[in-house]
Amino acid sequence: MKASQLRSLAAASFLITLAFLAGRFTAPAPSAEIAGRQGTEPTSSLIPGVQVQRSDEELGSSATADPGAEKGPLTASEEALEKISALLGGEALDHAALSEVLKSWVAHDPIEAMDYLVQGPRKAYLLRWVVKAWSDHSPKEASQWLAAHRDTEDYAYAIEGLTHSIQKDDPEGALQWAKVIEDPEVKTRVLSSAGYQQFRHNQESAYTALHESDLPPSGQEAIEQAWLTKWAATAKRNSQNLSSVAAAATAAGHTFDARDETSMVNQVRTGFVIEDKSSPFHGKFFGIPGLTQLEAEAAMYHLRLHDQVLSYSPEPE
Repeated sequence: MKASQLRSLAAASFLITLAFLAGRFTAPAPSAEIAGRQGTEPTSSLIPGVQVQRSDEELGSSATADPGAEKGPLTASEEALEKISALLGGEALDHAALSEVLKSWVAHDPIEAMDYLVQGPRKAYLLRWVVKAWSDHSPKEASQWLAAHRDTEDYAYAIEGLTHSIQKDDPEGALQWAKVIEDPEVKTRVLSSAGYQQFRHNQESAYTALHESDLPPSGQEAIEQAWLTKWAATAKRNSQNLSSVAAAATAAGHTFDARDETSMVNQVRTGFVIEDKSSPFHGKFFGIPGLTQLEAEAAMYHLRLHDQVLSYSPEPE
């Protein structure tokens, strides 16, 4: 292959890499579902005991139906029940298919779905899934239902579904819900997961929530160690991403004006749009806005700045 052809292939490969990074670290416009959740009241501020009620007309009634009457098309809930029964009756449970059925049912009628699930088979398994699906688009309504149904069997699994949904946007709210979980295994999972999300923002408050729990000291120590191990690994990964995005942005036409690692990292973390009109990436966003301030600070221990080039070092400074 000729030298000119090799250069052309190398240039094309580099542009493809830039396009990948630009797409990977571009902050997309929020979807309609996510936008609907933004600005909602944090679940931690909800007043427990609010009963979500539905009229008989809304819920429908099959008790008064004429058994001899010709059956019409299945309702969304009847169709969901048939599919769930078939899935649960199979030799091997298709988790993906079950997830899709539950999500569809919850989107159609979450109250009726919950009324069935608290009495049906496999409650612990199904409750966790359906409450998460409900909370993903209506966290306030799901929280209100849970607050009004504290005597529900397998209640801890329902709370786990809620906390799994809200912990990234509202880790403090998730930790508040963890306090009412009595099952030690479920509480351990929730504190470990939701607690780490809080650890990303405020480590002191995460430790406080863990130490105020009724988990035994050995359980608390195990969660702390898991947090620290994950934190160290994440710091390295974040530093590599910061370095890669900075290099890609420079190649795409962006000029940094950084005095030190802190200034450079803050620019990449906040993000920017390529303003060079001659660049094929003009108007593209580069940045990693999902990093918390603490995560950015931890990543800086693995970064070095020299001549406006941010490089990664596997060993912390």
